[in-house]
Amino acid sequence: MLNSLQGLRWLSHGYNAADTAIKESAAQAVYTPAEVQFLGRNYRQRILQAQLRDKDLEVKYLRSQLASVIEAANIKEESIKAADDVIRTLREREEAAKVGRSKAQLALAEKASALQTCQFQTETLLAEVTQCGKALRRL
Repeated sequence: MLNSLQGLRWLSHGYNAADTAIKESAAQAVYTPAEVQFLGRNYRQRILQAQLRDKDLEVKYLRSQLASVIEAANIKEESIKAADDVIRTLREREEAAKVGRSKAQLALAEKASALQTCQFQTETLLAEVTQCGKALRRL
């Protein structure tokens, strides 16, 4: 874009110098109306071509900016998807841990119940053995 602006400045200086030279020689030279019309058209055509090149460069610059923005948006979308996947995985692990903890608590409760039953049976057997021991001593 800067090159285009410098090119316009160069054209402007060149055309100003040409205008000055034409004006200075205008007193000595005689142009036919067709020549004057051709010179004016040629001058306008060069300016329009320079402006067109300027606009083309501006369009290229805007297209590259648009491509950069689209790429950044795609990267952002991909990172959001990745974050969602991580969150989903963590939630699944949390649920699995809750289920595992519940199963472990149930197993622990079953073992505690079995231990209490075993302890009761042991105490009952100990009482029976004690009674048997007393009965044997009496005999």
